[in-house]
Amino acid sequence: MQAHGPVSDGKLLKYIFLQVCQGLKSLHTSTLKCHLDLKLENILVSEEGVLKLCDFGMVQPIEQDLQKRQGTQMYMAPEIEDKRFDETYRGVPADIFALGVLLWLLRFAAPPFAKASLYDKNYSVLQRNADAFWRLHPSLKRQSAVIDEDLQELLTSMLSSDVSKRPNSVEAVMQHRFFTKEAELIDPSTNLWQDSDALKASFTEKLFNCLASKRHEED
Repeated sequence: MQAHGPVSDGKLLKYIFLQVCQGLKSLHTSTLKCHLDLKLENILVSEEGVLKLCDFGMVQPIEQDLQKRQGTQMYMAPEIEDKRFDETYRGVPADIFALGVLLWLLRFAAPPFAKASLYDKNYSVLQRNADAFWRLHPSLKRQSAVIDEDLQELLTSMLSSDVSKRPNSVEAVMQHRFFTKEAELIDPSTNLWQDSDALKASFTEKLFNCLASKRHEED
């Protein structure tokens, strides 16, 4: 992801991310399971540009109080990262947090923090002073474009250490103003756009170029 840069096209970013949201929403609502290891490496891409979640080795019931520390550290919610022995957590908020990290990675092509702990400088600043975080984060200093305020608000809420401040479902993420204000997005829940075919073609081309570049590097 770092090698090929961020998804700077706003429409393409939303199109790609909403595909991931659709998969996670289906997992939560159809199987009543949470993933607990959502990350870029666990998203498959078909030749047609369709994204699918994979690696369900850590799934747990969404209504279960969980105690096991699991997941990948960079995506791990703070209630898991800093969990005391006798504390429990729920899977859906943890998945929402990981989804926020993934959205950040897609947009900025670098992690927002190393881990969701107050011992991590970037994460600590985000929790104490979100405005300072959005001014001073190293990834943002490298951005020439103005960062969408609705994207800032969405990511700040998804990455909050306070579970009650995160969106309470994947559907709530998809219905955030960052998506619904998009004039050409007909329905965020189904990722239906006025120009869906063009977006799909653009994503497929970007994917093909990334794969071609990777093969060239390996050769």
